[in-house]
Amino acid sequence: MPKIAIIATSATHFTTATGEKKGPTGVWLEEIATPYYRFLSKQFSVEFFSIEGGEIPVDNGSRAEGFYTEDSKKFDEDSRAREMMKNTKSIASIDVEEFDGIFLPGGHGCCEDFYGNADLAKVIETFYEAKKAVGLDCHAPIALLSCKKADGKTPFLKGLNVTGFSDAEETAVGYHEAVPVMIEKEMIAQGAIYTKAEADWGAYAVTDGNLVTGQNPASSAVCVQKYIELMTLKMTMTN
Repeated sequence: MPKIAIIATSATHFTTATGEKKGPTGVWLEEIATPYYRFLSKQFSVEFFSIEGGEIPVDNGSRAEGFYTEDSKKFDEDSRAREMMKNTKSIASIDVEEFDGIFLPGGHGCCEDFYGNADLAKVIETFYEAKKAVGLDCHAPIALLSCKKADGKTPFLKGLNVTGFSDAEETAVGYHEAVPVMIEKEMIAQGAIYTKAEADWGAYAVTDGNLVTGQNPASSAVCVQKYIELMTLKMTMTN
């Protein structure tokens, strides 16, 4: 049975370039709920982690009309899921030997404690170099901007096919001048092959080797589906 570590933000706000606090925010509920139930449906074992440990904050905007999906509602009513959300371990306790992969849901909280986080970058690099599945959706791919290839110098993203929250989408939500970096623009600057859905807010995900990235909240299902396909392929090759 594959064992997956879901790693979420611990941040309730994010800091702008001018030092202003934006929020409240946290993880986007759909982006943790949908992967969680898809993994369980495939009999995957799941454990929640967060940057600091303790309770994972949820962006209440993800419970607003039009965003509060059936998976999100089910998650809120799921006592086991709620308990797991309240009592997470920090990323410092993740053992790469214990898990078959990691999956990182997004939310603007990622702009605070995923971006520039050397400890998280090391976790991602370690799993990737161990040929284990690495999945990130929406704002979570901001963590990849701090990662390096095995030589410790080259940007991790150079030459990789990826996606993430688009610049047009960030502008549409009004945070384009607040976030520490525009994900699409910076991915391209680091040499990534960035692609996205034909229309803003379309469901879109990309697989490159053992890396899967999703564009936005609407991409959570297709992102985790590609991730599960990758895990299934790895299991087939192992057996």
